[in-house]
Amino acid sequence: MKNGKNQSSKRTRKKKNDTEVLPRNHQPFISKKIFGGGVIFALLFAFLGIADGRWEKLWVKGIILGALILATIWVFEFAKEKIKPAWVAFSAAFLFAVVFGGLIISLYWYYSQWRPPELPDGCEKVSVTYGSSHLSQPLSLMKPGQPLDVFGINGVIPFSVYVINKRFYANVNLAGPSGTIKINGGNIANRSSLPLDWDSNHSSNAVEIVNKEGIPMLQVYYRRPEEIVIRGFFQCNSELLFMDENKTVIMPIEYFHPSEYRLNPIFKYPSWNHPGEYAN
Repeated sequence: MKNGKNQSSKRTRKKKNDTEVLPRNHQPFISKKIFGGGVIFALLFAFLGIADGRWEKLWVKGIILGALILATIWVFEFAKEKIKPAWVAFSAAFLFAVVFGGLIISLYWYYSQWRPPELPDGCEKVSVTYGSSHLSQPLSLMKPGQPLDVFGINGVIPFSVYVINKRFYANVNLAGPSGTIKINGGNIANRSSLPLDWDSNHSSNAVEIVNKEGIPMLQVYYRRPEEIVIRGFFQCNSELLFMDENKTVIMPIEYFHPSEYRLNPIFKYPSWNHPGEYAN
């Protein structure tokens, strides 16, 4: 009898084991198909925007940010499925966001730098036209990356030029509403250093900055890759320097008003609606 009871007990335990409910697999917040399609779609449109030089467009930034968020969530869900502790999955997702976010920021910084036309092969000299003056310098005397001071007023250099990587750049001390705005080389088209109500626009061979009234405050354009033309308003301590294509005027800052010294706009504004579009 005991053997029969034991065998019956074993059968019962076996039956219970057979009917044991297994834990369901963790369902990710975003499926792989949705993730893959979303990231590919986002990166495709971002690539089209970048290829067309539209890093500054809000929709390009939004698409790239969306792709990064989708990818970060998917990494978290994947790591949570493969590695049980939630803190490990969170750490993996955080590390992914930091690394790829930093990479995107680096690429943005590099491609958003404005680059003038490349100097032609065999170029022997570079030149600057400012106001009614003109300065030429043999290229052999231009050390890479070292600024050449064009001229100075009261110990201040309103702008300088330099050559690096076969491109001719200008550094500018622009007159702003609260003092000097220092603009260096490739950052000349970057609005981050400008007042919020100012605007700028540019093409492959010209850059322009306007104030809140739409009055041009700085114009830098290239007649040729080796010749820069600089016009605008430059601050030199307590005095202000104005240059257009015909004259140079020096005046105390308290007597300055941009509306009295006009430059004809090169581009249309606002720049977000007219990127690179010429006024005429």
